[in-house]
Amino acid sequence: TLDDILAGPSTIVWGCEDIVQLSKEIAKWTKELEPLEIKGGTLDGNSLSSADVEALSKSPSREELISQIVGLALSPGSMISGALLGMGGKLASQVESIADGEE
Repeated sequence: TLDDILAGPSTIVWGCEDIVQLSKEIAKWTKELEPLEIKGGTLDGNSLSSADVEALSKSPSREELISQIVGLALSPGSMISGALLGMGGKLASQVESIADGEE
């Protein structure tokens, strides 16, 4: 529970539109300031252990996830266009060789 996490000297940090970015920032602070440690957290009403917060800090950020999704969405289109252009190039090459042979 949050009561267990807040036992003893504690600081509460909140904010950011991206919870992953916040956890990355906190994890960075713990490396820079030796006595500072992550005790835990809460996300959407669920308690997180310090290991959970550390794991969250290693997750891709919101922007990284959006770029991955866009890349996946565009991938089939680029594969189709590459296949069509490849076949079109072969056909054009064959037509050109036939045309050169008739001259």
